[in-house]
Amino acid sequence: MNLQDKMMFYGVSLGKRYSKKERYLFAKAIEDMCKEMNIDFKISEHNTKRYNVENIIAGDLEKAEYVISAPYDTPTASLIKCSYYPFHTKMTLTNEKNDLIVRFVVSAIFFILGGLSLYLRTNIWWIVAAVILVLTGIYFLIPQSNRFNFNRFSASVALASDVLERCEGKKVAVVFCDKVCKGYDGYRLLKNDVKEHQKLIVLDALASGEKLVVAHNGYQENLAELLSKDLNAINKKYDGDKTENNIFAVLGNALFMTSGIIYENDLIVEKTRSSKDIDIDLNRLQKISDTVVKYIKG
Repeated sequence: MNLQDKMMFYGVSLGKRYSKKERYLFAKAIEDMCKEMNIDFKISEHNTKRYNVENIIAGDLEKAEYVISAPYDTPTASLIKCSYYPFHTKMTLTNEKNDLIVRFVVSAIFFILGGLSLYLRTNIWWIVAAVILVLTGIYFLIPQSNRFNFNRFSASVALASDVLERCEGKKVAVVFCDKVCKGYDGYRLLKNDVKEHQKLIVLDALASGEKLVVAHNGYQENLAELLSKDLNAINKKYDGDKTENNIFAVLGNALFMTSGIIYENDLIVEKTRSSKDIDIDLNRLQKISDTVVKYIKG
């Protein structure tokens, strides 16, 4: 498959990776790809009290010179506008909390209307209405997998698999990280699996966005400069206390690639957690793949 085919596959056919079944189907697809390429397939796990974190590893991570990482979990659909802030985790989580509050309020309204219908019932139709209202309230409380997730993170998954195939599994391994939409649990597990001397490139929201950013924490500064120049991207260095609320607090040696719009010194990825997350700049995505492959192959 070329990159466009991969984008259709991971962005549409396997575009939802939230439920247990959806995640299983994705893992099976990666396993099948590894078998075709005759490379290693492994799942790195960490169990917590609330959930399991399962990073999917394609290739020989022990021997890899380059490690490409892409998140694979997808978010729930939101009732309100929920933008994603790649370098400001607290802002992303604030949006998540606001959406939860709205969900509880909407559900409470339906529950109250359902109770009122029962109180005022004069015939069977009042009871039917009450049941429908209560069920609707319950529906809004249950998280629903978002249908399209090009920026979070189907394009990154397609890009990572494309780089892996074009490098024929040599010098490179790919780690598809779990539990990134609501935190850094997958990245924390990745930190334990990656060696300090390995060159780690994290692919974030890359489907579309006005500005392409290559960020780092001082590590891989030369590679960041080369990639930024070839891709006409912003070369952003984070250091000191500026790393406390972003990925570099967990993966200090990573080179982080993402895109979005810049507003008040923050990079923002819009339309996430909605049916509008379907924009794709395929030409730019292909150029990113070409450029990353060029430097991996040397």
